[in-house]
Parts: sequence; C-alpha cells; structure tokens
Amino acid sequence: MSTRRNPLAGIAMSGPDDEEKWKESVCSTLTGEQLAGTARGGNVILALEHPRGWGRDILDGEALGAELSQQIKKFIKSHRAQLQFIRQPGRAGQHHEADDLRPLLYISWSAGVGDPAQPVLERMRVDGPESLLELDLSQPGNTPGAERVEHPVLLVCTHGRRDLCCAVWGRPLASDLSEKWPRDYVWETSHTKGHRFAPATMLLPGNYSYGRNAVNSASEILEYAQRGELWLQGNRGRGVWDGPGQVAELAAGRMLHDAGKTVPLAGLQISALESQPGDKRRATREVQDGATGRRWLVELESRPSVMAKGSCGDKPKRVSSWVVLDVQEVLESGR
Repeated sequence: MSTRRNPLAGIAMSGPDDEEKWKESVCSTLTGEQLAGTARGGNVILALEHPRGWGRDILDGEALGAELSQQIKKFIKSHRAQLQFIRQPGRAGQHHEADDLRPLLYISWSAGVGDPAQPVLERMRVDGPESLLELDLSQPGNTPGAERVEHPVLLVCTHGRRDLCCAVWGRPLASDLSEKWPRDYVWETSHTKGHRFAPATMLLPGNYSYGRNAVNSASEILEYAQRGELWLQGNRGRGVWDGPGQVAELAAGRMLHDAGKTVPLAGLQISALESQPGDKRRATREVQDGATGRRWLVELESRPSVMAKGSCGDKPKRVSSWVVLDVQEVLESGR
C-alpha cells in the first residue's frame, strides 16, 4: 500500500514564506480555458517505470544521459510514439519492487492497428531504458515478452519538476486512487501536457486525457472504461485525433449521453471533411458510431480564448479553442 508523499517534495524552499509563494506560479486554478480539444497527440504510448530523477523534461539528458536520450527521441519520433515515465503512487513508488528490479513497460497501441476502435495495451519487463530501442512497434505481439493487459490504466501527472501544480494536485489524487484500485491500475506519470488543468490524467489504451478531476470522478473514468464506456466529465479529448476531431468526438458523445444512450469507449470514429478552402479557422468533422452506424457532422471554429500559462511561472498568453458551431445527425434515406 502506498503512503502519501509531500506534494512539494523536491521543490527548493529557501525561506519561511516560500511554501506560500508557489500559489503565485501555480496556474491550474486560474484559467477558464475549455478542456475539449487540448489532449496531447500520440498513436503509440510507451510508459516506462522510472522511479526517480525525471528532470524537467524526461529526455533532456538529466534522467538518461544525453546520448541515450537523443537515441530514444529519434526512435519514438520515427514511430509517432510518445514516452512517459511512470512510478507507483506515494513513497513506495520511489523504488522498484524488491522481487524484480527490472522496470515495467506498458505499450499502448492507442490508435489500434487498422481499427481505432480496438486499442491494445501490452505490458512487459525490460532491462532498462535502452531496451526501448529494441522494441518492434509495427504491431502488437511482435515484441517477445509483451503480454496483453485486459484492464484500463490511468496515469496521473505528478511531474513537479516540470510544472509545480502537477505535484500539488496530482500526487494527492494518485495516492487516493491507489487506495481504491489495484496497484497496476493507477500510476504517477511525467508531463502529459495540460498542467493548467491539473490534476491531469491520461487513460490507456484509448489515450483519453482528462483534467480537473476529483478522486470520485477520476474513479468513474476507470469504472466506465471497465465497462467499455466513455466518461465525459473533465474529458479533454482522445489524443489519436487532432484538436477539431477531439472536440467533435466529445460533442457527439454528449448528444448520445443526453439522449440516454451509452457513449462507447474508443467507439466514435473521426473523419476530416473539407470546410471552407483556405480558412484555417473553420473545420468540419464527421463522427461515426462504429457499432450502430450513426453519423454526425460537426462544424467547428477556432476562436481566441482566455489567457493561459505555457508552464508554471510563465507569463500568460492568449490561447485558442475549437468551438462547436453546429452538430447535425446524418440520416440515411428512408429513416
């Protein structure tokens, strides 16, 4: 069982008032920015157990050394992959398990293989970070030792060296969730993008990002996923789609929810349609329910939104959000 860790652990405090000063730079409670459309993109996610020493950015050379970091950067870029460091919540997560010192690796095929409705999650032990370079990421099952994981995994960003608010809000959430779920369901993770929505979480294997979730709603994410359903509250979108696609999927999902229908997990597929040529502020996405064949056309527009900080302590800048203008269900003739 994990034990709670000080959310400010590892943050330099030089005076008696410093613990209060973090509030001046923490930005997760200072924005009214729209959540939908802000998920970090990625078709394949590698989540490697690395308990300590994440640095500010996990591939900046501090954690793995400059040479290996550069090799891994090239490898994951060539496979359109994304790397996360993970560890167990609380102080227990600062050390590997005594029975096997080899780190765990999750391979999340979030876009599926030929079918985005069928994401796949695999898990294996590796000798170390250098083992990432030996992975066969052409399709699931190609890497010896990788076995299927049949339950969802929730990653909670706690990367305080990157953004302070992730430690302040993420560590308590991860600790509380670890008391309610088996140890391999919930992990602390490195930067997932979206610190300003802390606590920020990522659901595997579908690659859905969430923000501003309390422990009860974060548990609902896992409970719904266990049943093959999508939890909408705090949902920022599915990272296999672009920004307009993420917003369009959630808009169609809310229509299903409001009609009393089940919103399928990874079951709504997105196609980009040509909008007004040359107008990058407008977009049209078709959303299709793979199980029922129902389709919706979603018209969107990119609009200036609130002032937000790119990182804790940065000066705020104006951000843009994709806003739904119209959603129309496409009815087949005779229906």
